[in-house]
Amino acid sequence: MGPSITVGISWFGEKVNEDTAAPFKVTKLARASTLHVVSEKTTEITERKGAIIAGTTLRLGVTINRESVQEVRETIRSNVSILGSQILPLSEKFRYAVSMIKKRFNKSEGIYVPNFKVVIQHFCFPCSGRPLIIELGKGLGLSERDIEPALMTLHRFGNQSSSSLWYELAYLETKEKVHKGDKIWQLGMGTGLKCDSIILQCIRPIVGEHEKGPWADCIHRYPILALD
Repeated sequence: MGPSITVGISWFGEKVNEDTAAPFKVTKLARASTLHVVSEKTTEITERKGAIIAGTTLRLGVTINRESVQEVRETIRSNVSILGSQILPLSEKFRYAVSMIKKRFNKSEGIYVPNFKVVIQHFCFPCSGRPLIIELGKGLGLSERDIEPALMTLHRFGNQSSSSLWYELAYLETKEKVHKGDKIWQLGMGTGLKCDSIILQCIRPIVGEHEKGPWADCIHRYPILALD
């Protein structure tokens, strides 16, 4: 699913049918990329592992440590800041700026978390793990219902990398939660590190999705309230 064809445009003289046209259009894109700097400690661990498996058919694995997690957080924070500057209303930007100024003079002051729900109705986050989904939700001041698509997708399909975002969108469609005019925020992670955000806007009613798609045979069991 990509940028939608605007209803009414003709291709080879043939008018696009509103019922079959793509239901979404892309309204915003944001990308943040951070250069990965390998520490001396990480290099030593990598070299030691490389020496152990030298001459064998084993492959070198990847070590995830606290520094890696912090890099992920910083990359996401950078992406959210870029996106926020593009889509948030002036009132939210002003409150955030004021809190930053107060923080300079009083370290005990908290920094205001902008309310993205004033412009976004639905959220699709990376399914890298339950802790990451919950932390993202808390960091953005979202409710359990807001992160439900990500949690349920993780439970049903596991971590499908970037494809998880489309399973989450399908979940929203099958639940018939997306209405014309609604905006969906899809946030994905990639190597590098990279963090991309895309804002989709629903441009036509979505009906009948509960009868098809990857959730059709199990949507009646979701959401599952108690997850391990």
